[in-house]
Amino acid sequence: MVDGKCLIIIQDLRDTFQDSQSLLQAARENLLTQEVLELEVSKRTAEIRDREQEIAGRLVYAAGYRDEETGAHIRRIGLYAGVIAKALGWSPLAVDDIQAAAPMHDIGKIGIPDSILKKPGRLTKDEFRIMKGHAKIGAQILGGSDIAMIQMAAEIAGSHHEFWNGRGYPNGLSGDAIPQSARIVAIVDVYDALVHKRVYKAAMTEDETIDLMEHIVGIQFDPHIFQVFIDNLPAMRTIRSEVLDLSLIHISEPTR
Repeated sequence: MVDGKCLIIIQDLRDTFQDSQSLLQAARENLLTQEVLELEVSKRTAEIRDREQEIAGRLVYAAGYRDEETGAHIRRIGLYAGVIAKALGWSPLAVDDIQAAAPMHDIGKIGIPDSILKKPGRLTKDEFRIMKGHAKIGAQILGGSDIAMIQMAAEIAGSHHEFWNGRGYPNGLSGDAIPQSARIVAIVDVYDALVHKRVYKAAMTEDETIDLMEHIVGIQFDPHIFQVFIDNLPAMRTIRSEVLDLSLIHISEPTR
């Protein structure tokens, strides 16, 4: 009030309102641009992951021409390893990596002579010494990459025969010095090999397999990871029942 009279003050807000509208519009456009960029990054990331998966598949496919392992065994190893890695709290990307990398664990066998690799009976000491060389060969084949999944494949190939107590090969690593990825694959590889028939052995029951494996926990296997494996046996059984295809990993035929 001024001198007893009520006054109405009207402020021209057009400029302020227009400025606010401009700011809001800019913010909306910025958000839309960010969403588009994020979608593009997600798309590119998926494409990269697909290429990495194909690289892994083709390497395993090539090794399969030399080895008697079935495609089903190779695929199961990746799936088993993914289950354990997830249970251990690995990130989704790392779980994807080990699922793709684990099937390459024996890729070094491509450098082992057929007379040894395909021998149906027990290997002699000299033959076994040569066979053990597949770990170093695999690490060399896969080594030196800047792709995280291939790096993991290299450490698995080179270390999945190391023992928890340090008496494995090729480097005599022990305990936590063995990459966790290799410790995971060491367990699931033995499990799958024992419960399935091979040219040199009959299949064991799961109970027999677990009993045998329990006797080498703390010797060959990481006790904590083995317990996680035991806790997830139902998932392992599901994988065994679903992955029965005896062909190698399917890769499209190259165009002529």
